[in-house]
Amino acid sequence: MTGGKDLNGELAFRFRNQGFKVGPEGRYYMGNTSVTGGPPDGQEASYIKHIYGPGASVSGWIKAKGVTYNMDGTGLFIHAQSDMKPYTVADKWHFAFFAGEDVILNMLQFKTLAKAGSVRVNKGSFTEGGQVRAVTIGNQIETSDFQHDNVSGYDVAGHVVYAWEGQTVDGKPFQAKIEVDSTNLISRIDILHQLPYFVRKIIQALITKPFIYEWYDTAMATITVDGEVRKISGKIFHEATMLQ
Repeated sequence: MTGGKDLNGELAFRFRNQGFKVGPEGRYYMGNTSVTGGPPDGQEASYIKHIYGPGASVSGWIKAKGVTYNMDGTGLFIHAQSDMKPYTVADKWHFAFFAGEDVILNMLQFKTLAKAGSVRVNKGSFTEGGQVRAVTIGNQIETSDFQHDNVSGYDVAGHVVYAWEGQTVDGKPFQAKIEVDSTNLISRIDILHQLPYFVRKIIQALITKPFIYEWYDTAMATITVDGEVRKISGKIFHEATMLQ
């Protein structure tokens, strides 16, 4: 990648497993109460598609203002596709990516609008040693300690609980839980900020006001597989997208 004279770099992304998908071709069909089902009543329906490649190995370097920084870590690839505008799907999205030791936990959740049934769609996974050990849909996200952001006008959660629930690929009961205070805000993105002020305000007032909040915090994951409990310390990148 290049960004002019003061910024360039290189990134290598190496998959360590075949990834996963939930539902037909990784699609959730609007109007369906089941995350894994096909189009409701066999009819054509709009969809949101996600295919995941978790637990990848990432390495590379970036050079900024003459200083080179080497990078080495883990990553997650998501192939996302939809035939809908984002604000017609849901008014709030959550995403979490936790990495600690050789363990990866990830979760993506949205709740469809009332006109589409207010269906909570949550897909998550547990990866260890580069291999997918569990894919879960019975997950929950709880938010609390809200504070008002005067810039966006949204109330933003200061405390989040991410909970995974399901089975491993070999049929063992699996749960995981992360409680985290959203303290280290690294980005607050006004998606429409490059539009002219007057145009932006019209869209925000009449159609959608999209903001993305991103945090990178220290966290502890409690992972239970077939009754065996482990606690893993690591870092969590988590995100909240508001589209009201």
